[in-house]
Amino acid sequence: MSFPSPAHREARISSAMQTVIRNLRFQNLKPSKFVANLKKPEGIVSLTPNDAQMRLTVQGEKEAVELLAQMVPLADVRSLRYQLALTLVRLGPGTRRTVLEKKVLVLENNTKVAQSLGQGAFEVQGVLHGSPKEAQLTFAARVMRGTGAQRVAAESLQVMRRLPFQKTVAIARFDDPNAKRPANKKVAPIALVLEALATEATSFPIK
Repeated sequence: MSFPSPAHREARISSAMQTVIRNLRFQNLKPSKFVANLKKPEGIVSLTPNDAQMRLTVQGEKEAVELLAQMVPLADVRSLRYQLALTLVRLGPGTRRTVLEKKVLVLENNTKVAQSLGQGAFEVQGVLHGSPKEAQLTFAARVMRGTGAQRVAAESLQVMRRLPFQKTVAIARFDDPNAKRPANKKVAPIALVLEALATEATSFPIK
C-alpha cells in the first residue's frame, strides 16, 4: 500500500484552496437581501450583489463558493403573498346593510397595513402576519366623528384577529358617532363594521 507523497498532498490542498469567482443567479430574492441576512462562510473573500441583474458575484475558495451556491436555492423562494379585502359596512335598523367602501390589497408577510375607509370615517393601521393556512391582522382601528378638518377620533380599539382563508370575518365594530341615537333604547344604534377576507395569493400575478 502506497501513500501520497508530500508534494502530492500539498498539490491537493492547494487545489482545494484555489480561489475562484462565480456568478450565482436569483429568481425571487434580491441578492443584496440574501447577502444582508448571510453569515459569510469561511473561505469567502468577497460578495458583490447586483439587484438589477439578479446576480451575486462570489469570490473565494472553491469549496466555500460551492457551499454558498447550494444555499442559494434554499433562500431564493417566492415570498408568500396574501390578498386582503377590507370592507366597511353600515348596519342600520333591522337587517339594513350598506357597503360604504371596499379596498383589496395584495401584501407580503409581515407587511404594514394603513387604510382610511368611508371617506375618512374609519381608519385602520396594523401588520399582516401570514402562514400557508391563515393570516392574522394585529391592528388599531378608530372611528371618526365629524367631517373634513373637524374630524376627530370618537372611539378606538387595538386587537388581533385570525383570518382563516376564504372566510369573511368582522374584525371591528363601532356605533356610528355621526348617526342619531335611536330614541327607543330597544332599537340598536347604527353601527360601522369592518370586515376582512384573506386569501393566499402567492401564485397571483403581480400587477
